[in-house]
Amino acid sequence: MKKKVIRCLLVMVVLSLMIFIINFQSKINSTEPISNDTKAEDTKDDLDQQRGESFTNTNEVIAPKEKKTIINGEEGELSSANEEVNKKTINYPETPRKKTEHSTKKEVNEEKQIAPLPSPPIEKLDSPSLTYQEIMNLTDNKYTQFLQRFYEIGKEYSWDKNENPADKEIMKKELSSLITADFFNTKIQPYDSFYCSCDVSVFLPIDVHARFQVLEQTENFIKVNTVSLATVLRGGHTIELGLKKSEDNHWKLDSLQDTHYFQQPLNLTWEEAKNWIKKEEGKSAILVKEIYLTSPVGYDDSKKEIITAKVKHYLLEYEGETKQYTFSSNSGLKYEYTPGEVKTNTENNE
Repeated sequence: MKKKVIRCLLVMVVLSLMIFIINFQSKINSTEPISNDTKAEDTKDDLDQQRGESFTNTNEVIAPKEKKTIINGEEGELSSANEEVNKKTINYPETPRKKTEHSTKKEVNEEKQIAPLPSPPIEKLDSPSLTYQEIMNLTDNKYTQFLQRFYEIGKEYSWDKNENPADKEIMKKELSSLITADFFNTKIQPYDSFYCSCDVSVFLPIDVHARFQVLEQTENFIKVNTVSLATVLRGGHTIELGLKKSEDNHWKLDSLQDTHYFQQPLNLTWEEAKNWIKKEEGKSAILVKEIYLTSPVGYDDSKKEIITAKVKHYLLEYEGETKQYTFSSNSGLKYEYTPGEVKTNTENNE
């Protein structure tokens, strides 16, 4: 009896197992197979959802959105060239290079090595309104160049007033780059007393740092007033110079007029005297007081004698020195001063 029960149970278990296998197999056959690519895409979608990002295949063509642009204040469509750029690309920003101490120093050094543009020569300036300082420099340079060349050619050709007079045609050619034809015709052509073996100068030096005034200025012409201070060999002069711009855009001396202080006293101020001393001697002068000394003021042709009068002088001294000097306001003559001493010979040469 027990054996029959056991057999029945075994049969039932076997049947149940067979039914389960048949149902399971049927279920498998009714389901579509899943490819590896699909599994990969499912996995990717899951990752996308977890990260909250949306990835697109870089080879996928994306239709461009309609955009408008403003050109000269008007709204219009973007150009077709811009519409053709429709592939999605990811441009990663370039990481800026970190400036090291070495690179920073190099850049600073490179900036320091950039030299400023040179200033154009004064005579090349086209502006009709040259500054006061530019006119002063121009006048001083041009006149100094003329004086140097004037005496150089005298030595080169061994000219002498008595034994070997100057050749005017050679002078005109040699000085043509510095003076105009009018200057040559009025200041050189009429005279023969050049290059004498004496201490007298035909053309006097100018002292623009004592006095310099611009009398007239146009685009092509400048007229200035300056002085030539007295020395023990000659008197002081007021000098008027004209400069003219030539066709090749170079400034040249065009006129010269000098007046001896007997006819026109210089009437120099203390500021003019102090400025000239500072520039020419490099010293700082201190005004002690104004004094009046007997000095030459003219010449009597009929009597052939010097006319004298009391003239204002500036008694001065230099910083750190004990000596005192006088500076004539009338002529610009400066000499060492001794109280009570009469400077007859020196003053006669003013």
